[in-house]
Amino acid sequence: MARLSEIELLEVRRQRLLAESERLRSQLDTEIGQLHATTGWLKSGFSFFQSARPYWPLVVAGAGFLLTKKRSATLSTLDRIWSVWGIAKKAFHFWRRHSEAGSPPEKER
Repeated sequence: MARLSEIELLEVRRQRLLAESERLRSQLDTEIGQLHATTGWLKSGFSFFQSARPYWPLVVAGAGFLLTKKRSATLSTLDRIWSVWGIAKKAFHFWRRHSEAGSPPEKER
């Protein structure tokens, strides 16, 4: 008889553990869903910054020109145009060199 009550106690404990386990699984599913909702923008943001990466040097150069101190209008404008032209040429050559290097070489026959 004592054996039967121990078995019944173990069964009751097992049922409680199963119920708690199911509750914790449900709570974990809810929290994972909230994490997906909160971090969903990361993938699209990372994709945007990866696609905009070649243009960052131009953005930084443009910001530099906007933040520089003003000098005489005519000379300053010509200097800036000349500087932008030089930076654009360098950026274009840099971009071409690295975009061609990124593509796999063609096989020779």
